[in-house]
Amino acid sequence: MCRSKGHLEEKYKYLFKQVAEPTDLCDQRSLSLLLHNAVQIPRQLGEVPSFGGRNIEPSVCSCFQHVPQPQTLEL
Repeated sequence: MCRSKGHLEEKYKYLFKQVAEPTDLCDQRSLSLLLHNAVQIPRQLGEVPSFGGRNIEPSVCSCFQHVPQPQTLEL
């Protein structure tokens, strides 16, 4: 799905649903695991520096920074 010709928004929805099942809410741990797994692809190809390195913690924190309920994200 992630490499399909679908629209970017559809890809984001698909990925969100993978980590938000069955509650339709995503917590910091689930998002961290998703991003950790996603960064393994460029790591295997030796392209980590081109994609911002390995530290995903700032990315996860920024996603939860402006949500009303800080522990979870909705689609």
